[in-house]
Amino acid sequence: MQNPIRKIKEEKGFTYQELCSLAGVSQSTVYKHLSGSKKSISDKILTVIKAMNYDPEQVKREYQEFRENRQKELLSR
Repeated sequence: MQNPIRKIKEEKGFTYQELCSLAGVSQSTVYKHLSGSKKSISDKILTVIKAMNYDPEQVKREYQEFRENRQKELLSR
């Protein structure tokens, strides 16, 4: 399963820096979201997701599923 934030970033053709600027967050924050190391999606990123006509609640669910799958992968090594 792909990280839904990364998927949106790629669908919209945003660079890493553009996503940082749009959300008004640091590069570190975006990196943590793209890697799945954040427990939940920041409100600023959810605001941008909603402005792009994505359902923030759906994206949150997909992000949690992505994180759970990622953790299972890491634990099965």
